[in-house]
Amino acid sequence: MMIKNEAIKNVLIPINTGLGNSVLVFPLIRTIKSVLKNAKIDLYGKNSFGANETFNQDPDILNIYSEIPIKKYDLILSPFLGGSVKFGLKMRLKNWGATIIVHRKNQTGISNIIKVLILKCLKIKTVEINENKHESWNYLSLLEPLGINTSSYIYNNYFSKELVSTANNEFKQSGVDKKYIAIQLGVANNLTDPRFWPVKNWESIISDLIKNGNRVLLLGDKNEKKLGEKIESNNNSSMIINLIGKTTVIQMIGFLNNAELTIGVDSGIAHISGALNKNTLVLWGPSIFSKSHPLGKNVNYINLNMPCAPCMGPSLYSPKEAVENCNDNLACMNQITPEKVMMEVKRILSNDK
Repeated sequence: MMIKNEAIKNVLIPINTGLGNSVLVFPLIRTIKSVLKNAKIDLYGKNSFGANETFNQDPDILNIYSEIPIKKYDLILSPFLGGSVKFGLKMRLKNWGATIIVHRKNQTGISNIIKVLILKCLKIKTVEINENKHESWNYLSLLEPLGINTSSYIYNNYFSKELVSTANNEFKQSGVDKKYIAIQLGVANNLTDPRFWPVKNWESIISDLIKNGNRVLLLGDKNEKKLGEKIESNNNSSMIINLIGKTTVIQMIGFLNNAELTIGVDSGIAHISGALNKNTLVLWGPSIFSKSHPLGKNVNYINLNMPCAPCMGPSLYSPKEAVENCNDNLACMNQITPEKVMMEVKRILSNDK
């Protein structure tokens, strides 16, 4: 059940994922529009942590739905973080004539054999997830059954000009002067997570930045507000602008796009800053670097490459499990010293002059 590429007009992609992962879908969207000239792309997602907002005003996107649309599609691509096999099966019942391509894991056992047979009977194409490849590469791999060679499509700009323009206008209206360093103190909406860098280290960095004449702008989810309040209470300074939990995603993009530098861990804000091609410094620890590092031309990393890392990700521990099972006191993050971070900050800023 395959529709010819030139006949593909309506495309649906589920994006039930977080803010950082949503950025990694952009290469797939841009490639579809480059190859399938007549295609109109719809996205479906429950707007986890504002992920849908990253696609607002994008000329390559027709609609963004928060509920599964009642509409006929020619092509449905179901990535592993969007819906994968389960979503593909659900959509087959609604779109019997569509080409449906889903990600599936390389698994063994009777249940997997049965699953593969069911998918074949329903004429749902599958693409095996390569856990050694970057997420953006895996998203693009969904186009392989269509005979599309994605290697020739390389993008330097991920967000649309329209969205960036709106974000910049929001920034101008904020009244904040441009010279500042943006920081995200938390990660994963302040849930238990091994990527967390100790607050005392952030306090040390922020104190040094202020001593050097740098203003600091704090960004993050509303669940991270207490982190910002602690920084403010311990650093009574007009050089700190605390906007944690006080911005929309579009406003946050505006602040990141106008920062001298953004510092954070492997988080949504780091991914957005990277995709904007802005100076970004990521403190990297337990995540799979080859799989999920931010896109962009100006991303820098501090990665201790501990022998026990990575420990978190597909086929590895969940964030909570990684914290509970770590026997090294989360050394991959805790042993990144404020001194090392400040050295890297100074290097990045000096190269920018």
